[in-house]
Amino acid sequence: MFPCTYAIFQPYRNSDHSPAVLKIPTLSFTKPKPFKFYNFLAYKGGFLEMVSNQWNVQVAFQDPSILEGSFGGGNDGGGENK
Repeated sequence: MFPCTYAIFQPYRNSDHSPAVLKIPTLSFTKPKPFKFYNFLAYKGGFLEMVSNQWNVQVAFQDPSILEGSFGGGNDGGGENK
């Protein structure tokens, strides 16, 4: 969960407890902006036709292995009928 986190254990002084300093580096990535759809676009001329045409475009994958593991189930055969 926090891969670059580490602890530095200080020497004990007056008791048998040793203080620890936990180092959690700040994450430097930026979150993507959420997708926003403005409803007025649906009322523009030709919009629904353009969406319908693009929705029906056949997509050919060159390498089907890029889909492995992308649905969380792994290769357990759960969706296959034998």
